[in-house]
Amino acid sequence: MASNIFRQMTSSGGIFRDESVLQPDFLPDDMPGRERQMRDLASFLQPATRNQAPSSVLMVGAPGLGKTTMAKLVLKQLSEVSKRALPIYINCWETSTRFGILNEL
Repeated sequence: MASNIFRQMTSSGGIFRDESVLQPDFLPDDMPGRERQMRDLASFLQPATRNQAPSSVLMVGAPGLGKTTMAKLVLKQLSEVSKRALPIYINCWETSTRFGILNEL
């Protein structure tokens, strides 16, 4: 009699070392190769650490380059450094109306 396929799958440990990196809400600790862009974005947001209004930022580029991930990572780092800044991320593809955005805020 063959052994249970599910027991074999559980004992093998799976294909991936860390499956959490495949989740949509995964956020890496750093972005190798994007240091200059992260520094540029942080320089625009720096006034928020002094309770001043930061400059507006528009990030453009082809899909899959890491714009959203970089923005989330820089906002996370901003909130770690300053309690004055309250970063809020709103996906405007999901929330596309003025009312929806204001409701999210």
